[in-house]
Amino acid sequence: MTLAFKSILLFARQRGGETGVKESVDHLLEILAPLDCTVHAEVETAGAFQLDDLPQLKFSELGQCDLLIVVGGDGSILQAAEAAVAHDVPVLGINRGRLGFLADVKPQAIDTQIPAIIKGEYKEEHRFLLCAAIESGAETEYNDI
Repeated sequence: MTLAFKSILLFARQRGGETGVKESVDHLLEILAPLDCTVHAEVETAGAFQLDDLPQLKFSELGQCDLLIVVGGDGSILQAAEAAVAHDVPVLGINRGRLGFLADVKPQAIDTQIPAIIKGEYKEEHRFLLCAAIESGAETEYNDI
């Protein structure tokens, strides 16, 4: 079987309103285990979720992967998307936040949707990021560029 994604970076973050992130990470790893792909843990994710048995990569090394899977809320997906854009790597979000506007997969659909996506059964959506700067006279107060 040929997989669409052979090398995956896992990023997870648990913040205020997010619950069940650890459970979803563990379940995701169970689903990915029998597939013929390599799963890396982002360095901070590995430490926060005790994923010492996985190879670790920094976001700056994301170009070594075919896919970035994010478990968390929209803020986590946005944080990861910044790195993904720099390396032209697609992002797949598993919602563990409150709203999940940016997430692609609900936690209860991990069993069915993740293997299908890894095998190439998906529809790619192209999204854009906005950059902003707030300037007051000659001083920049906020810069997201």
